[in-house]
Amino acid sequence: MNKKPNSLSAHAVAQSWRESKDISSLFIDHAPASIALFDREMSYLAASRRWIEDFSIGNTDIIGVSHYKIFPDIPEEWKDVHRRVLTGESIRSDGDRFVRTDGPIHWLKWEVVPWHTNKGDIGGIVIFSEDITKDKKTEKIFRDLNTSLEENLHELRTHQIELEMQNEALLKSQVTLEASRDRYFNLYEFASFSLITITQSGQIAKINLTGSALLGEDRRKLLDHRFDMFVAPEYRSQWQQFFLKTIRDTEKHSCELMMQTMGNAVFYVHLVGRLINTEEGVPELQITLVDITEQKLREAAKGQFEKCLLLLTPRERDVLVLALTGLQNKEIAFRLNIHIRTVENHRARIHNKTGVASMIELAQLAFSAGVSLADIKLQ
Repeated sequence: MNKKPNSLSAHAVAQSWRESKDISSLFIDHAPASIALFDREMSYLAASRRWIEDFSIGNTDIIGVSHYKIFPDIPEEWKDVHRRVLTGESIRSDGDRFVRTDGPIHWLKWEVVPWHTNKGDIGGIVIFSEDITKDKKTEKIFRDLNTSLEENLHELRTHQIELEMQNEALLKSQVTLEASRDRYFNLYEFASFSLITITQSGQIAKINLTGSALLGEDRRKLLDHRFDMFVAPEYRSQWQQFFLKTIRDTEKHSCELMMQTMGNAVFYVHLVGRLINTEEGVPELQITLVDITEQKLREAAKGQFEKCLLLLTPRERDVLVLALTGLQNKEIAFRLNIHIRTVENHRARIHNKTGVASMIELAQLAFSAGVSLADIKLQ
């Protein structure tokens, strides 16, 4: 039959250490940390209130009870620490993982030192412990957040490369991305293209500096503003179709829109959008806008110039080509082997059909339209 630990003996030893001024001072100096005092057999002589709370011992009277009986799942390496300290060592750890048999995982910061009797002998050990489980959980949260930021940075780099491949102008102007997380902010804010995040209700939730400059408004005024208010009225139906299609799946979609600022300045954009999820799991639309106004104006000018060319006869186009090279009527007549009066008549009809008063204006129109002299002759 098992006997109850000799509580009288334990209390006698406890009385011995209480009478020791050094041990009493030790407890005062380290309060209010979790503290427990043991004899050489690892039976409890005393334990602080914090110790009882941290290790969920409850109201059990532990004086005289073996530490290993209360915690049978103590790993062998910790028992070895206790044995070493009983020989005179002082050992500490800034973080040890302790898995309880009933499931919970604890992280402990601890220090174990010997205590001495009035005669100078080692009477047992003192354990100072601090539960740092919450700190470890906080560290994990920050590690996970850092991983998420790195993944977002990698995704943004990939998206940037795709845009550079689509537009040669962006390829020349886009700054090479660096691997540092510190560059993430600058990459987003000062990208050469506009980045806008739109909520499911169509409001602007986030926009970089390039985007606010494109829309011609201060960023603070743009946030929570409906994006479709910047889409030209005749293109809003196209925008709604694009928005609904993109918000319903995870595929990338693109379109071209005519937009306008609040001051009614018109510009054209190539827009690429895809659905993303925020950290809260709320889906939002992330779009990039590339200003293609110059391209659209050039296309319009080219169409207008080509319409003018269709009105000209082959001989009138021959005269036009030579006139645009800077030749005078006399030189043109010689080149084409026609009378100078005929050249004058052809030039007059060219101005009349095109509605352009001078060859300088025609040259400027051809230049803005990107039309070469060879293109004129082929019409």
